[in-house]
Amino acid sequence: MKKYKVLRVEWTDIAAYSTWRDKDEQQKCDSLLCTSCGIETRVKKGNLGLMQSISETNDRSGTLVIPRGNIKKIEVLSTFRV
Repeated sequence: MKKYKVLRVEWTDIAAYSTWRDKDEQQKCDSLLCTSCGIETRVKKGNLGLMQSISETNDRSGTLVIPRGNIKKIEVLSTFRV
């Protein structure tokens, strides 16, 4: 059995605007502070992986990959074993 952490992660994401904006409106555009929760999983170095689900056979579903440089805060909510 392997031990897993359930994490709450606050991170900054890009924002994209596809409509015309005047100069004043464009200068108000900013990145977005996001919050995601999930089971920590290993992914490529420099990133944090959060998966939505894991089965008893170790199959995984719903992986979100967040660049570590975008992470503002990580909180461990709980741990469990599969």
